[in-house]
Amino acid sequence: ADAAGESVAAAPQQRLVAQAPYYSGDPAMIAKVAKAPLPNLDSLIMTLAPGAELTTEGLLLQLADEELVMLAYALEQINEAAGKRLVRELEARDELRSSCMHRREYLSLLDGALGQRA
Repeated sequence: ADAAGESVAAAPQQRLVAQAPYYSGDPAMIAKVAKAPLPNLDSLIMTLAPGAELTTEGLLLQLADEELVMLAYALEQINEAAGKRLVRELEARDELRSSCMHRREYLSLLDGALGQRA
């Protein structure tokens, strides 16, 4: 059994192009697949806790180069979508703040007008 194991280990490794649904080691194909838009990005971003880690160093060390490329592109898309969502949230917050300020001013004017009557 040891001799057979050694002969297999000594045999040169041949690379074969993977068949669908697997991806090959072709960098152009990996980049094309990795750049494909992720579906449901808004739903994904809603599930992420602010400041939470998406992966660990130990997990990254276990990933193949192709997987790291795909993860990098996915993180890029997530980052871009999260930035857009943050802008939308800040705009909504500013609108609410402005509305609250106008209502406070209106209430203070009403309070002042009612206070002058008395």
